[in-house]
Amino acid sequence: MNADPLAPRLLCFHKQGTSARTRFVRWPHGMLAFAPLPAEAIPAEPSARVIRPHATVMRAAAGLLGLAESDLRVETDFVAAFAAPGGMIDIYLLQFATLDPPFAAIEAQGGKFVAITETRNCDPRELQLLRRAYEIIIG
Repeated sequence: MNADPLAPRLLCFHKQGTSARTRFVRWPHGMLAFAPLPAEAIPAEPSARVIRPHATVMRAAAGLLGLAESDLRVETDFVAAFAAPGGMIDIYLLQFATLDPPFAAIEAQGGKFVAITETRNCDPRELQLLRRAYEIIIG
């Protein structure tokens, strides 16, 4: 887990190119990599603030997961943020742009790929993010 409580969080997914099967990564603590949201965090409007450059987020994610940056893509249509004690937390939608999901890399970090139907018991804030992300993913 990331020591910085205001570090960006990632909602990670893979969409199969041939079948459009979409799977999200579920971590031991929830749906957001690499740390859960603080309990006090509430949804906030991200448009009034500067969000970290996507390249910075991809570089950090690639390093933590042991993947090439070219294997990742930040979905630019998805913008989310949460207000937390001490500041704001940016949420990014990160797609694995590989032919198959990177199962080994995710499992090495304690995560697993799941269908959206397997997320029903997640934090309600995460469920709202999943709903928004899914709408963007399926178009």
